Amino acid sequence: MMEENKKEYEKAIAYIRSLIIKKKITIGSRIPSERKIAETLFISRNSTREALKRLENMGLIESQQGRGNYLSGNIAQSFSNAIEMMIILHQTNAADICQFRRGIEKTIYDLAYKKRDENKYLFKMTELLDVFPTADLEMQIKIDEEIHYLLVRATKNTLLITMMNSISAVYRQWIGTVLRHASPDIMKQLHNAHIAIYKSFVQGNPKQGIQAIDQHYDIIDRMSLTIHI
Repeated sequence: MMEENKKEYEKAIAYIRSLIIKKKITIGSRIPSERKIAETLFISRNSTREALKRLENMGLIESQQGRGNYLSGNIAQSFSNAIEMMIILHQTNAADICQFRRGIEKTIYDLAYKKRDENKYLFKMTELLDVFPTADLEMQIKIDEEIHYLLVRATKNTLLITMMNSISAVYRQWIGTVLRHASPDIMKQLHNAHIAIYKSFVQGNPKQGIQAIDQHYDIIDRMSLTIHI
């Protein structure tokens, strides 16, 4: 019976997948009801319910009370939840996440650099860089986050944007705690790293940009060693 149910819920998942591929449903669309899917595929409603629950856990659909299920495509949230669970289970930690971000941000920089002449996001950095020195600490933390967000948006790579948004949702709380313990001199060092990243695009010096990213994460690493979170 368990094997039969497994095959049935997989049929329901495959059916919804086919509707997406055929563009019969798109993000924001209401997907067929539990009963409709069960009747269409000649499977039990329990199996259909299991399929919908799994898709919801994956972030593909969102259940709205009294309205049904809608295609959301919120994979980033699902990935964030998985990372949070890994932290809870001590399968990863903030240091691992920071190390991962450092490595992937260099890839992000490389892609953004190749598109620097056609990219509006890079030029938005100047506004943030101008505001940073006179902003209070909380605003500086938000600006730091926004600068890194603009950098990944500059790649125009949906997969990278989704991955970094997922990681940032977990990383944000930890990095906020670290930076709230930062001295004005430390924040100035981070600001200088941001400036160096931006200048590397303008001056056509990718080596400087990669060095600035390492400088930024070196500062975070040193700070994290002095703080118990």
